[in-house]
Amino acid sequence: VMTRSADGTTVEHWEAPAPIITPLKLKILEVLEREGQALTALNSMLFLDDVNEQIVQRRMELRDEAADALIWRFTITKAAAVACIPVAVVDVAGGIAVDISMVFALARLYRIPMTRVGVGRLVLEVGKMAGLFTATEVGTHFLIGAAKSFFAATSLLSGGATVAAYASVAPIQALAAGFGSRVIGEATKVYLRNGASWGPAGPKTVVSHILSSLDQASIMSRIGDELRARLRPS
Repeated sequence: VMTRSADGTTVEHWEAPAPIITPLKLKILEVLEREGQALTALNSMLFLDDVNEQIVQRRMELRDEAADALIWRFTITKAAAVACIPVAVVDVAGGIAVDISMVFALARLYRIPMTRVGVGRLVLEVGKMAGLFTATEVGTHFLIGAAKSFFAATSLLSGGATVAAYASVAPIQALAAGFGSRVIGEATKVYLRNGASWGPAGPKTVVSHILSSLDQASIMSRIGDELRARLRPS
């Protein structure tokens, strides 16, 4: 556009033309007229898909919360069982039975079918990765269990004189057993959330991450508090 100034000179500058939107409006109306129902259906599908994703996410969150509560119940149950069973080896076997029951319960919660053989292998695999079934760990449990059995037997012969000794040994094994159950439960939860798969990271990485993220001292302290509350004479 050319404009003339007061001194007679001309200046050229650009002016944006007014938008021509009438053809666009007509085209939109044409498309809506021809494809209106399909577009409405598509929009509804996108909305429902978003809502469905939110429902699935919330359902998974509630399932995880239920799994956390379930893992803790079995953790305390295992710790109490190991503390109260006075016979060495039997206490460890009883603890493993509790872990197997926990994994079955978690599988039912996440609706993943598992056989007894599969559950046993999973418990063994996680236990090995977490170092729960090493020679040192098993040997320590056996020695503590043997001491516990000795104090339990001699307390009967001594009229209860060694009950205090039993009470000082049993919690050590119980706390370790409870923490091990918590690790197995957390690893199982990850495995089941992934559809019975460890994912690209693999079991060793998953278990290692769980071990590094759990506060062992805090967990054992909580186990000890609950055990004392449960086993305290009424």
